[in-house]
Amino acid sequence: MFDDLNALFHESVLPSMCEFAEFQDGPVSGMSIDIRAAVSAATAIFHFREHFEPVVRTFTNDELYALCPDLELIGDISNAAKHYKRTRGKNHKISEAKDISEEIFVTTYVDEAGEYYDVRSRVAAKLNDGARVDVFNLCVSGANFWGEQLKAAGVVSFYKPFTARPAPGSAFLARGACRGMNFQLLKGVRWRQTFRLQRFDSLAGKSIPVDLTGKKVQFRIFKPAPITVDFKLTNDTTGQVHEFSIELSSDEASALRSLVNAKDREQFLLDIVREVHGSAPSSFSEINSSLGGLVEVKSPPGFSDGKESEGQSEAT
Repeated sequence: MFDDLNALFHESVLPSMCEFAEFQDGPVSGMSIDIRAAVSAATAIFHFREHFEPVVRTFTNDELYALCPDLELIGDISNAAKHYKRTRGKNHKISEAKDISEEIFVTTYVDEAGEYYDVRSRVAAKLNDGARVDVFNLCVSGANFWGEQLKAAGVVSFYKPFTARPAPGSAFLARGACRGMNFQLLKGVRWRQTFRLQRFDSLAGKSIPVDLTGKKVQFRIFKPAPITVDFKLTNDTTGQVHEFSIELSSDEASALRSLVNAKDREQFLLDIVREVHGSAPSSFSEINSSLGGLVEVKSPPGFSDGKESEGQSEAT
């Protein structure tokens, strides 16, 4: 990876950004999974300079930060996470690792049927002046800067830029587009989350923070219900249908809920089938489970329902 600049960009910077984007879009929070992804992406982007300059061109700090001001904040995030508290230098804008945090936005919407809610997570960094910045959008700016620099230098022939995420609640969402959030907790380890409650104002076209002055906030956590996964396999050649169910253990159910990617969920369930039955096809045409939704995957010969689609899943 470190022997080639193009390889380093595609094997370090881009994968760390894709992982960060996946966690930001996922329905799971807790155990600092989003913060880990944020720090990993910021570190890969900031330190890419040290590999870029010997190969392409060098920058002074003033030149670099004039071209991409967000790189300075990205460096502050990487260094704060590494050193816990920064004591050297006076120009940094983020001083402590604890100033990097995950925030859960709970937005209330209203339609003709009443109130409903959308829950999203974002990683924020608190600056020394009290301002807060979206870390993902900072990393988008930094990754895109290096991608365009590599393209201009002829190191890569094509670069597709990442897209910044709008703030949660910045636009109206219909009920079908809203979602909840699953939380991961580890017994014996403190659980800390920052919640931002807001209500969408249709006249203003944006969300307004909920005034909690003098109000008591209650938060309930429910033990997840058991998961039973129902499998239906159809042999295209014989027409034979094989149906069976597997009830997951609490550890298996917890592990499945923690998976954000649909392909990872599919592989996890395939491994369970192999453990129980001793063998399994490479994928299933249908997997119905109490997680909610239908997972559709490309079916191997002998197990097909005639549908050809990439893995899709929805969890509630």
